[in-house]
Amino acid sequence: MAVVGMTDATAKIARYLAITINRLIAGRYSRREGISIGIVIALLVGLPWYFVVPIIDPVLSPLPTVSFTTDSLTALWGIHATVITLILVALSFAWQSVRNLPTTPEVVEDLANKLRSIETITFLFAANLLVGLGVILSTGQYVMTDVGLSVGALLLVSVVVTIHRFWVVFSLLLHNTLDETVMKFAAAARTGKYGKASGSYDAYLEHFFDAAKADIEQNRPRRLEDTLGNVTSLMIELDEEDHEVEIDQQLLGFVRDRYLGLHRRSLEKPNEELEDKVITSYGAIFYGVSITDETKIACWSLETMPQFLTQKLAEYPESGGIEQILSRFEEFQHKVLASFDGASSLGELETSVTVLDAWFATQTSLWRRSIEGESRTALAYLHHLLDDIFQFRRYEHAPPVPRGEEDATDDVVGDVNRQKQQRADQYRVAINRLRFAAYGWVLKLFRADELQATFLEHVLSEYAESKLDDIERPSEIYFGMRDEGGRLSYWERWNLNHALDDNYGSATTGMSVNTWLLDFYCTMLVWTLDFDTMTAVRDRSPESSVILESEADQHTVDKITDRIASYRTNYPLKKFHDEYPPIDQRCNVLIRHFKDIKTALDEQKQQWVRKQPLDEGRTDGLAEKVNSQLESSGLRTVLAETGEIKQGEVFGPDVGGDFSGAVVMPRRIFVDDGVSTFFGDRFTQLLQRYRNFVVEHLNFEERTINKFAELPDVLADIAANHEVRAFVVEQVDGKTVLRDDDRSEREHTDSLGSYLSFCDVPVVTESMSETAAIAVFDAEFEYAEDADDHPISVSVTPGEDVEGWNAEDLADGADIRDKVHVQFTYRAHIDSTDNNGIVIDVPRDTS
Repeated sequence: MAVVGMTDATAKIARYLAITINRLIAGRYSRREGISIGIVIALLVGLPWYFVVPIIDPVLSPLPTVSFTTDSLTALWGIHATVITLILVALSFAWQSVRNLPTTPEVVEDLANKLRSIETITFLFAANLLVGLGVILSTGQYVMTDVGLSVGALLLVSVVVTIHRFWVVFSLLLHNTLDETVMKFAAAARTGKYGKASGSYDAYLEHFFDAAKADIEQNRPRRLEDTLGNVTSLMIELDEEDHEVEIDQQLLGFVRDRYLGLHRRSLEKPNEELEDKVITSYGAIFYGVSITDETKIACWSLETMPQFLTQKLAEYPESGGIEQILSRFEEFQHKVLASFDGASSLGELETSVTVLDAWFATQTSLWRRSIEGESRTALAYLHHLLDDIFQFRRYEHAPPVPRGEEDATDDVVGDVNRQKQQRADQYRVAINRLRFAAYGWVLKLFRADELQATFLEHVLSEYAESKLDDIERPSEIYFGMRDEGGRLSYWERWNLNHALDDNYGSATTGMSVNTWLLDFYCTMLVWTLDFDTMTAVRDRSPESSVILESEADQHTVDKITDRIASYRTNYPLKKFHDEYPPIDQRCNVLIRHFKDIKTALDEQKQQWVRKQPLDEGRTDGLAEKVNSQLESSGLRTVLAETGEIKQGEVFGPDVGGDFSGAVVMPRRIFVDDGVSTFFGDRFTQLLQRYRNFVVEHLNFEERTINKFAELPDVLADIAANHEVRAFVVEQVDGKTVLRDDDRSEREHTDSLGSYLSFCDVPVVTESMSETAAIAVFDAEFEYAEDADDHPISVSVTPGEDVEGWNAEDLADGADIRDKVHVQFTYRAHIDSTDNNGIVIDVPRDTS
């Protein structure tokens, strides 16, 4: 671990030093650092000679010398200063020209770094000051060797620096090397040569996008091709090497928006070659990247194609440019499918499927936009793209495994091929559903008056009739779409987005399979029927229908039947339809067919329910419902507040008492069929038995009144003579007479859930059949239950397992396998030596 840590630390230090050196070489530092560098370079050029010459003077003495007077040096100093001034003026104009180059501010900043303007100015001024210092040090008539060499070096380097700076500037201005320079800047930023702060990659892309914009405006297709070629290279190079650029939605969104902007501009020009160059460049990005290495760029390239098509359809719905866009997408498709077909490992297959998902999502968008643009050209091309894709054929990658047998092969290649075939089968089904949804979308838009009748008729006659020419084919597709769960499907997104567009961002809409897809399904069933197919439908056994293999229920079939029945008088395609066979006859045949299917579904569901074990969760749900009702019982609430109801107590069989009850319920509600069960019964009789049980085991006095009108006076008398904890009152008539009495007040008692008091005693209401009220006294009692969570236990037994239970015991001759026996049991020890209250009964026939 220590060695690894040292290696990482060494690598970080080495990278830091490399970045620092690269930044120094490239001039990427602050102004203060640039000034310091200029001064240091001047000192390094001039001062060493002044100190070294005295040391090597014995070596230089034999050599020939050149006499240079102090006056000449002074004149040269002045000339140097003048020339420097002129040079700096010239360079300032040149630098200003560089700043005015057609590029982005970030590129201008990089150019300024490349020109080294700060250190150049600093060096020339520092060099001039050092030359002046040499003049001051030259006290004699002739300049000393040490001073002369220092001054000479400064003058020579000044000339070299100045010439080099002019060369760089004029190379940019005169030789038009700006694009080449920007590509170098981008390469440095991509590889992190100068660190992460070296520049924004999209700034270099922006340079070329701005140039492409100008090329379009000036109608220069060849120049546009070269400019966008640089963009293509910059994007492809993100895939070809290690880079520091983060390929995120911000970068990809930036490039997408710029390409779409260029495409819009090209459509405004009469030269179609401009549009071709834009689309070709964009397509080259997808073709240049590796699907297996950089899926983000590949998926992004695919997902932007519908936007190009939308822009084209808005301007020219039937032009040749549409085929150009879709032909480019077809090239994308060939590469995606080839990647899927050639995947030889599970990793490669997973990656190719990621891009394949993006391809299919793009297909769905292209179909919708082509339909909404009413483009027959686009729709024909899209059908061509999905016709018989061999990579999705049955058994293309793996042979079928006989039912009931497992594939004995365990090799990696075989596993890859099996998973590949599973994916192929899924996409083949998805393509059929896409066509179905697209045709249904056409009908939906037509019925909303958003699409012309001629386009609808074209789609039905050219495509829908041939793709959905049998009653089983649309049924298989439609019910498969109904069964599809998980994330929001694209047809639901179409529906929701369309509703949001119509309602300006706020809308509610029904599920597509229950609205427009259902409408299209039923419409096509009627549309495709002729005399031959009507006969075939009459003769077809409902048990052979694909509907029985789906998750369809009887309610769904009822909706289909009702929809078809409405078509007898209100068929949406009546004006496009032949008179024979008559529409009502077609509808009648279909209605009879679906009624037979419903009968078969009933039988299928019944047989399935009979074979299923009872779900413990449903039994627990019933127990929770019953005990929830028990806990909300008014009498129990008052008793719990008056004393203590202990739970989980253990007592012998001879202690306490119990009661039980049984009911017969349908078996289906206790079978887990994926549908939530709601127990709506309030279990009134069971709760009445509970109240009777409690009253019997406590000391309650019983009284009877003739009618509810007598109740207030009776309760007032009880309140005056006893310490009453609460009144439990019948919730309809009893509550009404108390509420209308002047001795009642609206008063909240939180612990009892009471909102009414009578004679200062809280009133709790409850549904009771023969009891008008129960006055509960504040007296002691013992109350213990042998259950912890569910005081009333619930057991459910299948009908066939109930001993001595015969079909004759059930109403309507029902099969005992379709019923269950539900047993409720309550056991508790309740005792008291005090008077616990008074029960007031009232005959209901005299109330």
